[in-house]
Amino acid sequence: MDKLSLYEILSFVIPGFIVIKVVDIFRFLLLGSNNLFSSDNIGDSLILFCASLVIGVIIHVLTTQVILKMPFLKKLVYTSVKDAELGEYSKLIIPHLNEEYAKLRKHDSNENTSNQPTDYLFDFAYYYLEVNDKITQVKNFQSLYFMFRNFFTIGLILVPILLFTIFYSYCNELNQTQNLGLSLLIVFIGLLVNIYVTRWLRVKMIERVFESYYADRTHNNTNT
Repeated sequence: MDKLSLYEILSFVIPGFIVIKVVDIFRFLLLGSNNLFSSDNIGDSLILFCASLVIGVIIHVLTTQVILKMPFLKKLVYTSVKDAELGEYSKLIIPHLNEEYAKLRKHDSNENTSNQPTDYLFDFAYYYLEVNDKITQVKNFQSLYFMFRNFFTIGLILVPILLFTIFYSYCNELNQTQNLGLSLLIVFIGLLVNIYVTRWLRVKMIERVFESYYADRTHNNTNT
């Protein structure tokens, strides 16, 4: 990997940076401490970037291995290909993609000519675009989806932490209870908005995979 792409920046770096900034806010409110990293220091900026990347990857793994393993939470931020409410154009081209996939596949699969994607069609189209280096537009939607999905995990982690810090602030008379309570309300509202955006991005990513694959295959067939 020569350089970080938009995919890595949106999926990992930005969520990791958000976590670090949240930690800074808590340190300031409860302890009056300065920021962990100085933006005026090149060395600190480099460490901040690396730390954001590492924390972002950890959050992503946590999302994949914990959050998406819980059926209730998974339903909030993940829509399967079968259950996705695709747009009219995607529905129109699905039968053609199912038919072509039936000809190209190298394994047994039930024949499907409806406007519902057949099993593994999404994976087949995704990897086709990837190996042919035509995945950029799909990756853009996917990176946004991963970013908001990771924001959801961060929000879930923040709720119990905020509840604890509100209790801690109240017991120690730190005069930050009202600010922390407002932060908790903002997190709750943010989670609701985030769920809607995450699900919308997931569907758009699925549509982009099918539509990009269809456009490329149609173009290739026209020129052969």
